[in-house]
Parts: sequence; C-alpha cells; structure tokens
Amino acid sequence: MITPTQLLRGLMRGGLTLALLLMAAPAHAQQDIFEGCSPELNVLTHAGPYLGGKEKGSVTTEVHIRCDNLSIFADEITWDGKMATASGRLLVVQEGFRITAARAVFNRETRLGVFYDAYGTARISDQPAEPSLFGSLEPEIIFQAETLAKTGPRTYKITNGWFSTCVQPNPRWAINGSSGTITLDERVVLRNSVLRVKGVPVIYIPFIYYPLGEEDRSTGLLIPTYSTSSVRGQGLSNAYFLALGRSHDATLFHDYFSKEGQGIGGEYRFRPAEASSGDVNFYMMNRRARFREDGTLERDASRYYELRAHTNQRFRRGVQLVGNVNYFSDAATQQLYQQNIYDFSRRDRRIDAQLSRDFDLDRTTLRFSGRYERQEVFTGLDSAQRFGRAPEIKLSLNDRPLNTTRPGSFWSRVSVGGNAEVVNFQNRLDINDRFTDRSVWRLDGAPNVRATLSTLDFLYVTTAASWRLTRWSDSVDPLTGDPASVALNRSLLDLRADVAGPILERIWKTPKNGYADSFKHRIEPRIGVQWLSAFDRFNQVVRNDHTDQQVGGTTTINYSLTNKLSAKVKRDGGSNRDILIVTVQQSYYSNALAGQFDTNYQGATQGSFSPIQVRVIGRPQDRVDGQFQMSIDSDTRAIMSYSASAALSSDLAEFKGGWSRKLFLPDVPGFDNPAGATHFLDAAVRLRTRSRRFSGEYGFNYDVKSGGFLNQRVVVGMNAQCCGVSVDYQTVALGHLALPGLQQDRRFGISFTLAGIGSFSNPMGAFGNNTGRR
Repeated sequence: MITPTQLLRGLMRGGLTLALLLMAAPAHAQQDIFEGCSPELNVLTHAGPYLGGKEKGSVTTEVHIRCDNLSIFADEITWDGKMATASGRLLVVQEGFRITAARAVFNRETRLGVFYDAYGTARISDQPAEPSLFGSLEPEIIFQAETLAKTGPRTYKITNGWFSTCVQPNPRWAINGSSGTITLDERVVLRNSVLRVKGVPVIYIPFIYYPLGEEDRSTGLLIPTYSTSSVRGQGLSNAYFLALGRSHDATLFHDYFSKEGQGIGGEYRFRPAEASSGDVNFYMMNRRARFREDGTLERDASRYYELRAHTNQRFRRGVQLVGNVNYFSDAATQQLYQQNIYDFSRRDRRIDAQLSRDFDLDRTTLRFSGRYERQEVFTGLDSAQRFGRAPEIKLSLNDRPLNTTRPGSFWSRVSVGGNAEVVNFQNRLDINDRFTDRSVWRLDGAPNVRATLSTLDFLYVTTAASWRLTRWSDSVDPLTGDPASVALNRSLLDLRADVAGPILERIWKTPKNGYADSFKHRIEPRIGVQWLSAFDRFNQVVRNDHTDQQVGGTTTINYSLTNKLSAKVKRDGGSNRDILIVTVQQSYYSNALAGQFDTNYQGATQGSFSPIQVRVIGRPQDRVDGQFQMSIDSDTRAIMSYSASAALSSDLAEFKGGWSRKLFLPDVPGFDNPAGATHFLDAAVRLRTRSRRFSGEYGFNYDVKSGGFLNQRVVVGMNAQCCGVSVDYQTVALGHLALPGLQQDRRFGISFTLAGIGSFSNPMGAFGNNTGRR
C-alpha cells in the first residue's frame, strides 16, 4: 500500500528538489552562477560555449545546461547581481523527474525563489505495485502549481496546485488545493483540498496533515469509503495509517452514520520475530437515542465496543504465549452491524490465553502450561451462559520409552507418561444471576503406560492403561440435582486396546495415464476396546468436559472400516496423494448411559449403539476439495443429518459451497422436535480477469426450511490505469432481532483508490469476503 505520504515525498524528491538543484548557485554574486556543478557542466548556445564569471549577463537562444544528472533547457537565462531568471520554454529533466514552467526567479545568495506555472511528472518508487481489490497503484505522479516557492532551507510553498497519479493528458482524478506548505522529512500541510474525479468535485477536505519519513511504508491518510444501510443510514468511514517501524504498524478508524452515531477504533499489528506475531483491533460506537414518529423514545443512547486480539509470542528459554480475544459488549448490536456471515451469526464471546514452557528431560519432554479462558454463549439477546477455566495449571509428560539401548525389543515399544492438572471451572447458567453459579475446582492426575504389540505392515496392535485419580471440590445432590458443597473423589482404571488390520492393498500401474503413474486401493478395518472400572456416583459429578463425562463400569467398542484410494500424481512430482477416503464408523456401549456423553457423534445416543457415521473426503488436486458426512440412526435406520462442502479454485476463479440438514424424526430422541430441524445452503464464488483489472464475488446463505435468504452479498472491483473502484452490496435478514418494522437490512458501500493512495476495509467488515474479514 502506497500512502499519500509516499506520493508527496515523490513529489518533493522530484519537483520540489528542483529548486535546490536550480538554485544551487554560489553565495557570492561575483562568481559564476553555475559554479558548484561537476566538471561536466556544459552550457551550450547557438553562439557557442558560455564562459561565465560575470556579475551581470545573460545566455539566450536555446540554452542547454548539464549539471551532474540534471539538464536545464530554456530560451533565456539572465542574472543581475543576486537575482537570476530563467524563462521561455523552461524544461528541467532529471532521472525519474520532468518539469516545465513559464519562468523561474531565484536569489543566488539565499537560494530561495519561485517557479511560475509549474507542471511536471515524477516517479514515486522503482518498485512495481500489485493490483488489488482497491485499485492498481502506479508509481507515477503528475502535478501542476500556479507558484512553487522555496521559502527556507527545508520548506516549500505551493499555491493553487493539484496533483494526480494518472499520468495522462486528462487525468481521471486530481486533488486540488488552494495552498500548502512542505517541510522536508517532517510534514506536509494542505488547505482547502478537493478531490475531483473526471473534473467533478467528490470530497472536500479543509485541512490535511501528512507526516513524512524515509521508510517505504509511510504514515498518512487513506481514501474514505462511503456506505448506506437501512439501519445505520448514510456512512462515511475514514482511516489513518501509521508506519511505526519495520516490524509493527497501526491503523486508526473513524465512522459516521447518519442514523446511528459515530464510531472510532484502531488496529495494531506486530511481528517482532519470525515465530512471533500478533494483532489487536478495538472498535467503539456511540449510538444516539432513537425516537418514533410521534416523538416518544424508542431506544436510549448507548455505547457498543468490540475487542479482537491474537498473539503467538515466543520468548527466551522456550516460553510461548498464545492468546485470543473475541469480545463484544452487546449481542444485538454485534449481530446488527457486522457485515460478514461469520460475525453477525456469532453467539459467543471469548477470552483465552495460555502460557507454556517445555523442559527437555532424558528421552522425553515435560510441558508446564497455565491457561485462562472465559466464554459466554448467548441464549438470547440479553441472556447468556458462562463457561471457562480460570485458571488451569497443567503438567504433561510425553511418553518415554523404557528401553532405547535395544531397538526392536519389546521393552523399547513400551513407554510411560502422564499428566496432572488443577483447574477452576467457571460455569454460570445465567451471567446475570449469581445463584446459578455451578463453578467447581478439580484436581486430576492420570499416569499411563502404552505398549505396541505389533508393527507388521498389515497389522497394528497397541494397548494402553492409565489410572485416573480425580477430586472435585463440589458435587451434585443425587436427589434434587442442586449443587452441594461436598467434595467428591473418583478412582478409575482405564484399559484400552486398538487394532488396525488386517490391511488389504492392491496397486495398479498406469504409466500411460495422464493423471497418475499408479493407483493404490487400501481397505483398513479398525477396532478399539475400552474398559472403565466401576464408579457408581456418576450422577453426583459436576460435568464440564470429557474427563467428567466418563461413565465408570462401561465397556465401549469402536469399530470402523476405511476405504482409501491413493494415486502417485504426475503433476505433484510423483508424490502419493489420498484422492478419496470413505469411512464408516459406529460404537457399542455396554452401559447405554455412556452413549449420551460420547462427543464423537451428533446428538445423544439413547441405546447401546451409536448412530452410524459415514465420512467421505475427496481431494484429487490441491485446488479441488470435497467432503460429505452423514449420520444414520442405528434403530430406525433413518438418516438423522447430513452435510456436504466443496471448494474449487484456479488462477481466475474460486468457488466454495456447503449444504447441511438436520431432519425431524419423531421416533429418535434429540430429533423429535420439529423446531430443531434445519436445512441450509451456502455458496461463494470469486472471479477475476487475468490482468486483475476486473474482479467480483457473490455469496449467499439460504435457509431452505423457511424459504428465505439469510444473507446475500456482491463485491465488485475495477482497476483502471491509475485508480480503482470497489462496490459492496449486501442484504441481511434481521427477523431474529425482532426490530419494529425492519426485517431486512440493505447495505451498500463504495470505495475509491487513487494510485499511490491506499484504501482499507471498514472494521465492521465492509469489502470483506463472505466468511470473514480480509
């Protein structure tokens, strides 16, 4: 992104430094006005070479002066004492710069002076710019000024001038200003500026201040964006980019909405090292009070804020910090203003941070970690449940082989490990009611031993045993179901065995096939058996995660069959690729209660058998991906739910689509409520020309059950030689928000980009894609 700072700095390095070069005469009038140039100075006229050394004189008739890498052409140059004048078809040419003027007058001692009717072009950067959604950025500028004056050693003044990066006889756009001052390497101040597109005034900016620097990423204002919305009214968004250093930068935002109010925000990005990065995005909106047509109050004034942050930071001694914040103050406002389907359909806000360090031990690794997590899930616009871990302290010991001196022996395939943790679970059924708090402390430890019994190519057999000791600070009253301040202890022995095989394979050589040299079909059956020792107080456990949901006295058998088709693809350099994987899976529980808490399946299993789950994954190429999943009830053999997704991409087009359905089944618990049935379609397609001059995308989310679109969005961009325009149009269903007289929000946004001046995406998601922000 090239900001206005870079554009104006290019102008200074070109047109404004002209005054320095042309006025680089000696301080004494008795000396040659061209003294100080390199020995290559050569002033040519029709009358022959100029000899110089006169206090008063002139050079006429097609003057051509070469001074280092600067060439000056004029009809006449005259001087008298301190003052000198160049006039008559004045042309100054330097590498990357060219200017013409009617005349120039300068003081030979002070080196101050003025160009009159100056017009020129200059190159901003030698680096080519990539075209994008917000226009192609050409590194050239064209400028004109009634007067261009050097007023001090490092200051300049422009009067009645304009500049543009459309280097054409008739520029498509230009910024006109009545006056301006420039201080080299410090600042640029422009007053009474107007952006004109095709000669038509578009934006008036009474005052502009640009800091100047030498870095490639320069601080400066970005082009505003305009929007309209049924909810927010007309909007104008502005942004200011700050280049804080080589490894971090920031953007400040301001939004004005005619119906809702004003918003401010900022985004800070940093990457101090190769393995460390992060960003912080804060946005706040002051919503004004809204009144009905009869003058009565419809909504009080309020303030909404949103905080997004992510960091993955590595410190010395192997310490790593990973944190994520996705928090907003009001769910209704969040779903009302956000412009991408991911954000305005969110029902949760979350804060999560984890600090960890690995310690290298003999033949293993010990990890220490601490975690803080708080998640609030909204059950309505004003009610929410709270979950989390505040804090969690955990020690994990990776599996350590008992014997490494004799590879291949039985004891080399036996390893020991384990983990221990203490965690305070936050669990409040209603964040506004402290009497619904179900928080509990848990202390848990589980040493384990694992052994690999078979490593044959067609048969894998592994076993594991662990002894889990758990203590809860509180429990549940088995009669009333209410929390009780009574500690609960549990001891569970967990024995497992997993068998993969016998594996059957067949390979077909296909040297004449254009896609692959060979294909391989692999049939892989798997069976896993888990036995948990008896524990008869399960109904007294405060359940928060998988550890709490283990049902003692249960034998669980997991069995699956996987068909895998692989190919040695020629386009991938002969590497093997799994192009099709089909898996059928089911579980059996000796205690039917265990099936209700098995998170591997959708919904709660009421009987001894879980639903039959079918998964299909197809990936014949890197740019072609498809998946399908289906659940079948084991008793009625009825399909419970299914979903499918596909993604295709090329240099000129991208497509993503999805389909999901949850059916109503009167005889299947968990699916016997008609209101719980769902059926959705979603798709997004992006197209662009090979030159990237035109681009567009369309996306939608459709509720098949209700027969209406939840969201439709079109984003179109066009890049010309020196400017671009992007248009974002969206419709969003708002029926779930129960707003009086408003069932749909229609949103329209437009953004211009001038070559050399960047644009931006609005913090609310304008000009973003259909799944999230860019």
